[in-house]
Amino acid sequence: MNRLSAWCVVAVVLSFSSSLYADLGVKMRPASARTASFGRLRPLSTSSFDGFVHCPAELGDQCTNPFGSIAMVNGNTAFYRDVIVGAFTFISGATDGESWGAVFTDPKGAQNNFPQITFHSTFNGQQNCFVSPFQVLCSSTALEVLWFLQSQCAATGTWTTQFTNTTIPPMTFELKPQIDVDHYLPPQLQGSYPNALSGNLSAPYTSAPNPYDETCRLNILRDPTVLYCPLSKAVPNGYVRWSIANKGCYMTDVAMILTYHGSKFGLSLTPPALNNILVGVRDAKDNPVGFDRSGGVNPEAAANYARQHGANISYPIRGTSALSTDICTFGPQLVRVPKNLRAQHWVTAYGVQKDGTVLVRDPANLFASLPSVIAIRRFSGPGFNFADQITGLRFTFHSPVEAFVTDPNGLRAGFDPITQTSYNEIPNAFYDDDAGEIDAVDEIPDPNPRKTLEVFGDVDGDYVLTVTGTGTGVYNADIYTIDSAGNMPATTLNNIPTALNLVQTYLFHFNHADAAQSSLSGGFDGGGQRPRDVNKFLTYGNPSASQTSLPAGTTTFALVIFYSHEILPATFAADLNGVSVASMFHPAPGTSEVVSLPVVSGRNVLKLSIDGQLPTRVATDSDRLVLQVP
Repeated sequence: MNRLSAWCVVAVVLSFSSSLYADLGVKMRPASARTASFGRLRPLSTSSFDGFVHCPAELGDQCTNPFGSIAMVNGNTAFYRDVIVGAFTFISGATDGESWGAVFTDPKGAQNNFPQITFHSTFNGQQNCFVSPFQVLCSSTALEVLWFLQSQCAATGTWTTQFTNTTIPPMTFELKPQIDVDHYLPPQLQGSYPNALSGNLSAPYTSAPNPYDETCRLNILRDPTVLYCPLSKAVPNGYVRWSIANKGCYMTDVAMILTYHGSKFGLSLTPPALNNILVGVRDAKDNPVGFDRSGGVNPEAAANYARQHGANISYPIRGTSALSTDICTFGPQLVRVPKNLRAQHWVTAYGVQKDGTVLVRDPANLFASLPSVIAIRRFSGPGFNFADQITGLRFTFHSPVEAFVTDPNGLRAGFDPITQTSYNEIPNAFYDDDAGEIDAVDEIPDPNPRKTLEVFGDVDGDYVLTVTGTGTGVYNADIYTIDSAGNMPATTLNNIPTALNLVQTYLFHFNHADAAQSSLSGGFDGGGQRPRDVNKFLTYGNPSASQTSLPAGTTTFALVIFYSHEILPATFAADLNGVSVASMFHPAPGTSEVVSLPVVSGRNVLKLSIDGQLPTRVATDSDRLVLQVP
């Protein structure tokens, strides 16, 4: 039986801010309610200690009433995410003029002095009254007192309690720098969800029963290839689906975090359940939104699903510089293992010890603690709701490229491989240059891990995305926009050719209130007409200037061209060195394409033009691009 919840509450909270902690208080209630609950009588003129209590943040609204607190773990253990810690004492046989008080001393020696309670045989015409600065209870010489204080993110270690005018000796309890994981964060293991082995060494894998996302692998032992293969289509010949056991560490962490915050709302997720949910998250064009095309989890989509099902979980959040503070304030956090311990691996952090050791739940069951972490992805649960949903952009590249973004204020985030410069100027932005996931069974890192660039905030306007090749090949990109309503449409770039040190630019217009008003275009407008709206009918991701020098021996140039929504396709014209090449283009409003143009040694002049409909007239955008081959 929970003794605390059985008692009748007829008192009010005594709360003041004259101590170290803002919420320090006393709650009194008549002994008759307590005696009835306990079923025994107390001797007169005594005081006794009835135990320590705490109210974990995981209990939610229950902690708005201090009597919603529960007994501490093992009698004297609390946790730094707890909203309240307190102690119960019982007074009986009170005599006129007696007073009682309490002092809680934290591990740093700071004292928290509670207000005195004084007994008067007569008080304002009433008999036998216990009087404190904010509360009066009469008609009894016995009283139960809850001495409590706000404890979330308080000093961790051993606390000492002392009670005046009693024979109760000093008592101690431990406030641990962690979440109570035994009760609120049960482990989940990706290895519990493998696909069956075929038994055939020449084709060892199968596609069931626990496929991960819409990604496939070559059916060759220890082959690390990751291929996007939609569930709506047959698995390509020679491939099978990756399993949750192999690629699901990040997703398993997200399942643990969502379950931690959402279980009291009926949201309890296993990795297979979350996998199925995320696979089903698509935008209006049926683009995958729950995962990107290399199997990377979109954490915004997971948090959005939780909100739609009653648990107000936020991602991302504006955290602090201290992981420990983020955990005690917001709950468990998704963190990345140092690369020297394990490449491309994520775990769930639930505490930080005084020596900096990070306590973790590891979906691969390899680590119980880490000396440090190298990245944090912050979630917060329904106990700490934000007035506004954080909005922003998420760029994911699959590729031989690096990237950085410049926001409308001129601040940058990401990496420029030409100058070897990392940019960290945008608040609440981060860049992962190897966000793959290691094969948990074969220990094989993804050889071509995706790169993710996340930028969050409400700065509307044009963001310039600079993409630089780190080798010859092609890249794909997924761009997700998160607006204040939680909408997350996807914009994709497919099979864009690149080469070492080739710089391409894109312009993404961001509207945090309505993602449908956001748009992707080329970062170079062609240098044609003015005003600005006319010159945006045709824009280019490649080239990035009116004159471009190409390497000697180049025979083709990959033009990345964007067509605005206002164009009139029938008016499009293009000629290269005086010869029409319009048939190589497929202009359509609001689309883009890659056109491989033949070039020769020397000066190549490309002229393009198209009409577009402005609000009051039809205008023409004409561009002249020079491609120079030595």
